[in-house]
Amino acid sequence: MKKTGIFSLLLLLVTTAWAQPSPTVPAALKETKVSNAELLKWTFNGIGKVYDESGRQICLQEGENSLGVGLYSPLSYKGDVVMRYKVMPLNAATVLVNLLCMSDEGESLELTFPDGYDGSMGPILNKEDYFIAFRNSPHATAPFISKNPKAGQLAIADKDEMIPGVYYDVEVGRVGKLVWLKVDGKTVVQCTDPNILPGGHLGIRLRGLAGHPAACVIRDLSILSAQ
Repeated sequence: MKKTGIFSLLLLLVTTAWAQPSPTVPAALKETKVSNAELLKWTFNGIGKVYDESGRQICLQEGENSLGVGLYSPLSYKGDVVMRYKVMPLNAATVLVNLLCMSDEGESLELTFPDGYDGSMGPILNKEDYFIAFRNSPHATAPFISKNPKAGQLAIADKDEMIPGVYYDVEVGRVGKLVWLKVDGKTVVQCTDPNILPGGHLGIRLRGLAGHPAACVIRDLSILSAQ
């Protein structure tokens, strides 16, 4: 290939990368801070527990024989929504996931779980949601965004840089047709979905690996929405 051809190809690749929309939060969205006491009132499911740790942070952890535990917002959010919080994985086996626009299938934004739900993945895969795995190194893969049900993976990052024992600032959002994950202010992965989900509940899920229960601590959670 001629030098001019190589230059044109590189220019096209760079231009395409630059043309991707950068995640920005509309100024019109209202921020609501969620206290530890309020977070403890979110729907908890799975084998494990959630509790206030020293009055400064919330601990979410699996118990023996757990298939995953999660916290889900009591409110649903229609349209643009962003969730921000600080999180620290407490051990190397912890996989961390956020869920956006989560609801039962259909037009309703209601979110229900079967009686006796054990926290396993099955019911989550059958909901409508954006499944954002942001600490995924225990599964030997990078952070990604997938869409349920059935749509599969929409985007994947280059690598996972989160380690246990360190607090990270996490932001996940859905604005317009853009869905993203930021860690410490850096966009880790994002995608554009032409068939964007209209809204739903928010969730935080964790799962361990190879018999090692997952655990994390969370603080300073806030939600930005039009509501």
